[in-house]
Amino acid sequence: MVDHDWMSSEQPGWTDRSIHPDTSANYANEYDLNVKGWLLQGDNYKAGVTAGYQETRFSWTARGGSYIYDNGRYIGNFPHGVRGIGYSQRFEMPYIGLAGDYRINDFECNVLFKYSDWGKCA
Repeated sequence: MVDHDWMSSEQPGWTDRSIHPDTSANYANEYDLNVKGWLLQGDNYKAGVTAGYQETRFSWTARGGSYIYDNGRYIGNFPHGVRGIGYSQRFEMPYIGLAGDYRINDFECNVLFKYSDWGKCA
């Protein structure tokens, strides 16, 4: 993982950077609950509207690595294998959208366009 921080609003680039080659994912998952209403239906296609709720969660841990802080004022290395950064993020999004399905023999192609102005990030 490469982490950049912008600690000064007076400069365009980053002030701090750390590099952690030993980074592993703790978890990455997503669920989506939705309902669909089909407005058009043919023998091999469907088109309609949808509404739902989606949540996406990620977490990882970075160990060891190197750092440059305060525009190069502090440069060094973290001990190998020692946890440096733990990170997790959750995205929550109620949404509305358009859905489409197309079927050819035993194959199905699905399209889902989602829109949300109510999403949250935690």
